[in-house]
Amino acid sequence: MERNALREALRKLVEEDRGEPVEQFDESLNLREQVGLDSVDVVSLVMAIQDRFGVVLTVADLEKVVTVADLLDVMQTKLAASQAA
Repeated sequence: MERNALREALRKLVEEDRGEPVEQFDESLNLREQVGLDSVDVVSLVMAIQDRFGVVLTVADLEKVVTVADLLDVMQTKLAASQAA
């Protein structure tokens, strides 16, 4: 999946989780501080990503995720691996 389409899909998942539109969803945004996700939101988002894309995100995958770009990188890696399998 192209990165822009993946970012837009991620934005929609965040909006569904938060129940409100996300005006700015730049790749440089910090998921916790600027997007406003707390630990429960992150768990919910990870579950939604796994359901939507059919991938498994492990704790190790998520340890260094801080920004939207970090999460997109992990998602792209997982999607590429699942398509190659």
